[in-house]
Amino acid sequence: MTARGPFSGAVRLYRGSASLRTQITVGYGLLIAVCLCAYSVVAGLSFGRHAGAALDHRAHEDIELAARALVLEGERPAWAGGFLGKHVEEEEGGGHRVEVWSLAGELLLTAGTFCSDGLGPAPSLVDAEEGGARTVELPVGPVRMMTELVRASESRFLVRAGVSEAPTRALVRSVWFELSFLSAAVLAVGGLAGWAFSRKALAPLARMADRARQITAEQLHGRMDIEPASAELEQLRDAFNDTLSRLERSFEQLRRFTADAAHELRTPLTALRSVGEVGLRSARSEEDLREVVGTMLEEVDRLSRLAGD
Repeated sequence: MTARGPFSGAVRLYRGSASLRTQITVGYGLLIAVCLCAYSVVAGLSFGRHAGAALDHRAHEDIELAARALVLEGERPAWAGGFLGKHVEEEEGGGHRVEVWSLAGELLLTAGTFCSDGLGPAPSLVDAEEGGARTVELPVGPVRMMTELVRASESRFLVRAGVSEAPTRALVRSVWFELSFLSAAVLAVGGLAGWAFSRKALAPLARMADRARQITAEQLHGRMDIEPASAELEQLRDAFNDTLSRLERSFEQLRRFTADAAHELRTPLTALRSVGEVGLRSARSEEDLREVVGTMLEEVDRLSRLAGD
């Protein structure tokens, strides 16, 4: 089945005009490019998933930490000693925030290092029941938020944690950039290596072509004496030498046949000439002419048999 499409003509032109070395190099480069692209995409997506999972884990840890530190002072919740003073080492542009809300939607406690305006509207039980984390775009940037229902004594509260996605997104972009750069570098090195390899592998073929141009009909005794670099080229060399041997035998047979034919044809032609000359000089009567013509016809029959043979 012939491939059809807008690029089929270009592909056929390339295959017909490009050298074998170029085709090997391009094919080798395309194979490397496909493998590198597949690896980069899989690696990048996997790293992105792991980075997202790490953000969710951090948000969940903040909620657990807040739940353990939450105590009641009368009817109002408060932090146990040391929670507000907990130092969280963060990257540039990052940070986190924890909020404690009543079920009625009242903000009771906050802690964290960013987003002083809060994490948005009050959470609901639906948010806690749905679970999981979601990304919200806030003025400070993208924030990964998670809401859970916690208990302190006999009371229940909604604890919402937000973790900045800015450092993670920057890290993921950096990983994608590095994967792209490394893929391009490996592709360039692989292409050069493929070109060098194909040049070295096909060098004996070029020498064989040069040697073949030196062999003519007068020099059929010449043979390919190039040392091949692979079993395939060795088979090509041996096949070419066998072909030259058969051609040499055929030419030799043709020379012998030509010499034999020339010798066989020379005799009746000489006889025809002699009989004709004698007849022209000495024939005096119709009977003499008949004899000359009969002799010539015999030689013509002999020539016909030789041609048939």
